[in-house]
Amino acid sequence: MEPMNNGLNQTGTGNQGNFVSRAQHNITNFPENKPREITAEDLLLQTSQFPAVFTGRTNLVKEAVSILYETNQVHIAILGAGGIGKTSVALHVMQNLLIKEKFAERCYFISCGMLPDAINLIQGLVQAIGLQVAQGKGPLDVLLAYLKGDQKVMLILDNFETPWNSKGQTEVKNLMEDICSAKSVSVIVTMRGTDGPGQIKWHKLGGQSGLPALELSAAKEAFCSFSSNGEYTIKEEDPILEKLLIQMDGMPLAIMLIGELAKELPLNDLMEMWNIQKAAVLKKIGEQDNRLASIEVSIQLTLNPWGKAFCNRRRCLGFSGNRAS
Repeated sequence: MEPMNNGLNQTGTGNQGNFVSRAQHNITNFPENKPREITAEDLLLQTSQFPAVFTGRTNLVKEAVSILYETNQVHIAILGAGGIGKTSVALHVMQNLLIKEKFAERCYFISCGMLPDAINLIQGLVQAIGLQVAQGKGPLDVLLAYLKGDQKVMLILDNFETPWNSKGQTEVKNLMEDICSAKSVSVIVTMRGTDGPGQIKWHKLGGQSGLPALELSAAKEAFCSFSSNGEYTIKEEDPILEKLLIQMDGMPLAIMLIGELAKELPLNDLMEMWNIQKAAVLKKIGEQDNRLASIEVSIQLTLNPWGKAFCNRRRCLGFSGNRAS
């Protein structure tokens, strides 16, 4: 069955009771109340944009593209902490020319942050693919009929920890195993954690520990890209930049957030603000994974309004950074 040509179309929900009762798919015990229908617009609003700055991940993208292109079927898990760059890697894999050649228009990116259980996940997949659910058919019937066809399909399930960590994990597990059993389907999941979902053979991109932190050289390149066209000139060899980046533990999200702040604040001020905020964060949450603390500090610095006031007070006292000429 081919999806509709107009892509992400709104479809009917079909007979939900029909697919719930289908024992052969092992999906049972759903709530009787019908969930809000997921629309194409919902999915589009949740879809991340292709990242303009992307450093230090080329080899990981090549690894994923190679195994997807050369293997008849493979399932890839992109794992790691929040802010490590899982979604960005998945988007770059999806946009690769070899992937487009193999899967043509049958590569689908689904943000699972708004899909908290198996029923919503099925609805999201039906909408993303653009399938029409005829009267008397259930959405699961239609979805599996399409996926078990002869044409190669790739599904990218982003932020999959949302449905996976739900109360209905058993149903999500059974659904995933159904999907991955279709011989023409390759699946990429991005999720927080150290293991992919279900009893599925996952290729863990980046190794057993998931995506690694950015190396210092890649972190410098990314930071300078994010802070370019700002009020201050920042050079990769600046020792203060290196100290600040070491504090960020190679976390891409932290580097992006602080890099944006560096457009308006000098590195000296950012370093001092980082130290103050990190002490406050550690006092609040205790000693945790340094990478998680780095993300929390960067978010708090971005949200707190006292940053610019702090910088302005320093300027009044005669402190200044290296302004762009």
